[in-house]
Amino acid sequence: MRCRHFKIWELVPQNYYEGYSEYKLWWLFDDRALLTLDMLRDQYGEMIINNWHSGGQYQYRGFRPANSTTGSEFSQHKYGRAFDIKFLDIPVGVVRQDCIDKKYDCFKYITAIELNTSWLHFDCRNYEGDLLTFVP
Repeated sequence: MRCRHFKIWELVPQNYYEGYSEYKLWWLFDDRALLTLDMLRDQYGEMIINNWHSGGQYQYRGFRPANSTTGSEFSQHKYGRAFDIKFLDIPVGVVRQDCIDKKYDCFKYITAIELNTSWLHFDCRNYEGDLLTFVP
């Protein structure tokens, strides 16, 4: 599966983009996370994940290699199940509250979100129960 709204360079670090074929890079991601990204874009408009390709500072807000020192040892980013998103057209707090309230279908695969950040971290970890919320 590939995203409708995102190029692979927006989801992987620069060295992966330069070192592997696009075809293989899509294999890194859980389909639920990719579907959620597209649905969030449909619902909330423009967003930024990685922007290194255009000279920006972000390259580990999508997939993170297993040896990455960014985030925790078992970060869901390292399994292709998490993204950190900066929304351009809506305050992140509105989106986060919508996630908590399960306001839209685009949240059906989200099992965890971070609180108190200036971005939205969501992931699709193997977790049953109410939405897991945590402070990084």
